[in-house]
This record gives sequence, structure tokens and C-alpha cells, in this order.
Amino acid sequence: MVATAWLQHISANGLRRTKKNPKVFEQVIMDFSAIDDDTPLISSLSELTPNQLTVLNEISSEMESVINWWSIYDIEVLEDLKSISPETYEQLKPELYWIVADEKKCLQLNLNHSWSHVSSLFRHGTSMEPSALVSKVDDFYRVNILSGKPVDPNDTFFPMRYQEVDEVTEMAQSLLKIDEREIRQRFEYALQAQTPVYRYIWEEESYSTLLEYCKEVQSFYQTAAAQGFGVVNAIS
Repeated sequence: MVATAWLQHISANGLRRTKKNPKVFEQVIMDFSAIDDDTPLISSLSELTPNQLTVLNEISSEMESVINWWSIYDIEVLEDLKSISPETYEQLKPELYWIVADEKKCLQLNLNHSWSHVSSLFRHGTSMEPSALVSKVDDFYRVNILSGKPVDPNDTFFPMRYQEVDEVTEMAQSLLKIDEREIRQRFEYALQAQTPVYRYIWEEESYSTLLEYCKEVQSFYQTAAAQGFGVVNAIS
């Protein structure tokens, strides 16, 4: 089975809000555009529709503060929230401006259908419980990048998990211990073992791509640790 998944930074304030109310992440934060995507920023309030201006006016007394900072997509997320979940919108309205603002430096990472292989390499093919983030056995660091506590304990269909700020720091440090030489050794072991240690199909031709993906994950966690962010993940 090939898994799809994603990782997303979340600010310390966003994490606090999410633990208090999972809807903050599920209906707002997870839909924001990351700062590294191609979504254009708002250059003038005239670009917004009357309804979008109404939403912006309801959450901020300084509407022009979003110019060259927020994207139109950010406003659309709040516009949809008000339309689809008016009760949640009203509940969160006093904080919505800062809910958006606190996440503006956060990044997302999507490795398409390579998550099973990448996560297996970082775990060195071992099975780890969702609550287990890092382990070290026989000088091998095993880092479970798709681990954490459930965002919503009642959601079993599309479970999302979060990692605390201090946990992200520990994981970032441990990931650095897995250098390119170690990644290559683990990949060669996977080629030989195939099953049951590594359950997926491994081919030499995929190594360069998987190596780049591993480096992206390491960089993603280094950035999160440096910024004091947590991380949210989901797998399907």
C-alpha cells in the first residue's frame, strides 16, 4: 500500500488553540496558503468582493494591515467558514485575525505518494506506535515523522496528529543524525530485505528522488524547530 500524507507547521499559539478546540485547525488553519506557494498576496482592498470586505471588517479594525501580507485565498477560507459553519465563525471571530496572522510563516510539505518509503527510511523499517516519536537502538536513530497526539480523538476516518514544540525540536535534532550515508545504507537494506521489514516495493531508480524527499523532511523540521513551531500530520 502506498500512502499519501502531508506535514504542516503550526505556531505555538495555533497549537494552543487547536488543543482547546480542534475545529480551529480542521476548519481554519489547515486550509491557509503557505508562504512558499504561488498564491498572490493582496495588493489592494479593491481586489476583494463586498462580502470579503465585510468579513475582513468583522475581524479587524485595521483592514489595510492585510495588504501585501495575506492572500485572497486566506480571506476566502474565512468567507467559507462564515457561510458553511456560521456558529464556528461567530465563536472564533474575536480571534480570527490573529489565528491567520500567527500561521503566516508556517510551511506545508507534501511528498505525493512517497510517504511510505520516506517514513520507513527514517524508522529504519521498524514499526512504531503513533505516540512514539524517536527511539535509538544499536546506534540507529528511528524517527517517526507521522507520529503525535490526535488533533481530534473522535476522528477515526481522517486522523490528524500534532507534535508539540519541544517534540519537534527533539525530532529535528534526531533527523540530523541520519545523514546521506546512513540514508543510503538504509535504502540498500530495504532493497535486500523487501519484506517483512520494509513492506513496500523498492527500486534503485527511486533512490535519488527519495533522498531529496528525505532532505526536504529534515529541512522542514529544522525550520520548524528554529521558528518554535509544532507540526501537524495526516496520512491516508
